[in-house]
Amino acid sequence: MSRELRVGLIGCGQHALMYLLPALHYAPIHLVSVCDTNAERRLRVKRQVGAEAEFEGIGAMLRGPQLDAVIACGPPDFHRAAAIAAMDAGLNVFVEKPPANDLAGALQIAEAARANDRHCMVGFMKRFALRYQQAREIAQARSFGKTTHVSIKYAHWNCPDLRWMLVFMTVHALDLMRFFAGELKRMTFERGEAAGQYTFAIQAVAQSGTLLSLVTSSQEPR
Repeated sequence: MSRELRVGLIGCGQHALMYLLPALHYAPIHLVSVCDTNAERRLRVKRQVGAEAEFEGIGAMLRGPQLDAVIACGPPDFHRAAAIAAMDAGLNVFVEKPPANDLAGALQIAEAARANDRHCMVGFMKRFALRYQQAREIAQARSFGKTTHVSIKYAHWNCPDLRWMLVFMTVHALDLMRFFAGELKRMTFERGEAAGQYTFAIQAVAQSGTLLSLVTSSQEPR
């Protein structure tokens, strides 16, 4: 880019502070505005990054100093509302995953992007990690041959409930299934439970005909 991107941050919680803000140093980005309903959180981030302005509400931030794009980080329905408001204001958007509470909300974001001719990127970061990209490049090479089966094992720390596991953790592995094999045509699964934590064995078929298997668990196998 010929100039820095002027960006506003909506949601100044722990995830934004620990993971998103440090990453901004690797791109030509100037964090202009911060927005959070909690005054202590937004003022802390404003001081830390040297932002020009801080706001309690999304509407006020969008009417504030000129922005090129917005980053939204919070609960799923917060992502949906922030993304739609920002794109309606003519801005491109990055939202953390998941983009919404359900499919209907995600489709609302997609429609807002089409209607406003804007981009909304969702933070499924594993498909952008170097090793996953290298593995996909190898698998897609002609010399590798047709990919007939993709097998993924994804185990992680304990989650407070089943929805948390699926919405905030397992979505990464599901996105990798799509990353390696394309859109999925159908899926079946078996679920196991032990000590309040879950394991899923998932079988799927991609539209390309590639078969996929995923074992995902919150049993914390460390």
